[in-house]
Amino acid sequence: LVPICGKLSEVFSRVPWPVEPHGLLFPEIDAKAMSIQVSRSFTRAGYPWFSFQKLRHTAACFLLDNDVPITTVSALLGHSSINVTMDFYARVRPRKLVEAVKKFDVL
Repeated sequence: LVPICGKLSEVFSRVPWPVEPHGLLFPEIDAKAMSIQVSRSFTRAGYPWFSFQKLRHTAACFLLDNDVPITTVSALLGHSSINVTMDFYARVRPRKLVEAVKKFDVL
C-alpha cells in the first residue's frame, strides 16, 4: 500500500467504491491512450513538457531534495532495488552541494 497526500485522498474520496483489488479506476480506457490524451491536454494548457514519467521523476526529485531517504523513495516508486533509484533519481543537486560544504563552517 502506498500512502498519498491529503489533497489526492480528497480527490479519490469522490471515486465510486469499491474498486476491486488490483483493479483499475478506469478499466475501459487503455493506459497508453490515457497517457497520450493527458499529455495532449497539458500541451493545450501550455505545459508541453508534461508526461506521467516526467511527473514521476519530478516527484522523486522533490522527495529526495526534501531529505526523504532514498530507500523510502525507492519503495514508493516500486523499484526492484535501491540501485535502480540511485541510477535514475539520486543525482546530486547544486543546493545539496552547497549545504554539504556549509557543514565545514565551524565557529
